[in-house]
Amino acid sequence: MESVQVLCCLCGLPMTYSQAKMCMNCLSLRATITDTIDKEQTLEICRYCDRYNRPPWLSAKLESPELLQICLSRIKGLSKAKLIDAAFVWTEEHSRRIKVRITIQKEVENTMLEQQCIVNFVVNDTQCEDCQRSFTPHQWMAKVQLRQKVSHKRTIYYLEQIILKNHYQKDCLGVKPKKNGIDFHFGTKAHAQKFIDYIHSAVPLQVKMSKELISSDPKSNTYNYKFTFLAEIIPICRDDLLVLPKSQRIPGLGRVVMCYKLASLIRVLDIRNFRTGEIKSDRYWKQPFHVYAGREWLEEFIVLDIDERSEMHEDEPNRLKTVEVEVARSNDARFGETTYRVKTHLGNILRAGDTVLGYNLENMVGHGLETESFDDCPQVVLVKKIISKEEKQKPKIKIERIAEVEEEPDFGEFLEEVENDPELQSQILGEPSTQPTEIQLK
Repeated sequence: MESVQVLCCLCGLPMTYSQAKMCMNCLSLRATITDTIDKEQTLEICRYCDRYNRPPWLSAKLESPELLQICLSRIKGLSKAKLIDAAFVWTEEHSRRIKVRITIQKEVENTMLEQQCIVNFVVNDTQCEDCQRSFTPHQWMAKVQLRQKVSHKRTIYYLEQIILKNHYQKDCLGVKPKKNGIDFHFGTKAHAQKFIDYIHSAVPLQVKMSKELISSDPKSNTYNYKFTFLAEIIPICRDDLLVLPKSQRIPGLGRVVMCYKLASLIRVLDIRNFRTGEIKSDRYWKQPFHVYAGREWLEEFIVLDIDERSEMHEDEPNRLKTVEVEVARSNDARFGETTYRVKTHLGNILRAGDTVLGYNLENMVGHGLETESFDDCPQVVLVKKIISKEEKQKPKIKIERIAEVEEEPDFGEFLEEVENDPELQSQILGEPSTQPTEIQLK
């Protein structure tokens, strides 16, 4: 059946017959379908965690799909029409205003009419329930005590940067620095366990849990507890010299090894043949052993000569290069009179004239352990290269703290390490990981 053509009763233009007897332009001018839309709305945002109240409280960036969904859910009267399109209208970032242009469709006198309108949102500051609890003492229900029993806090500082970069502390109500660690307070036990899982996937931990009854109702059989998790990091750091007990020996490696990396496993390097091995954290906690020598035993050496013949360790991600070098102690009164010719795994980065840190085993053997463990060991074990002033780069990162604390002497040493270690800078500056990844402890 052919459509009947008639003239619009207002403008006289030909049109397809409809009960309104008006063309779409005239109908749009006389009928308004956006009157039911409330064009002035408010959005609540927490001034501390920057989350919007939908409810529940949700995180969203400006002009993101998540924020658009929150805005649409706040528009009153939108359910009486069909939403066709929605988009943001640009506003200055600090204006505390958000504008959304919506296109709706509605039937008027048996004719589908489509119109646009702009809804203005005023952003008001408030405080969410989680932040309110964080400012109220004794409101936490679970506490994670992160500890490491060593003489310095550089490992804690580095772990603090990883937590900040990946936002692992987002569910935390409060942070309190301690002498040898940090306390994290959470509103629920589940948030505390989730935080421990993040850290456990990156560092060797031993977790012990205790609980304290705070209230009970025997009639309804309900009990409220406060949970405390003691998360103890393994007391070993990178560059530490270890003498493995006989029960912890690794096939193919001697008893004297150096920890060259700490992640979810303890990764060690034989100081004689430079083979690598791993010790699982649960194996360590079953039979713990102490560090034989830490960084306080490191001495400075100057590289005098490097043998061109070298070996490559293809199984290593960084491909350790073993070379033979001649070194001398930098603080000797007669520099160069006593030299040491040893092998090292730092062949990829060492050049003649470089300054390196190392262990002088001649001065260390016998302070508490049997000397036969050091048979066939080199006189000097080189650990790391010291970056010269010419090679130093200006710091490219701004170190943030997870809580306001007084200046600590160990933190200055950590800042210097960040400045001199490009690998450490990339780990702190890199993009946040969606999955927990291994981190290299300092």
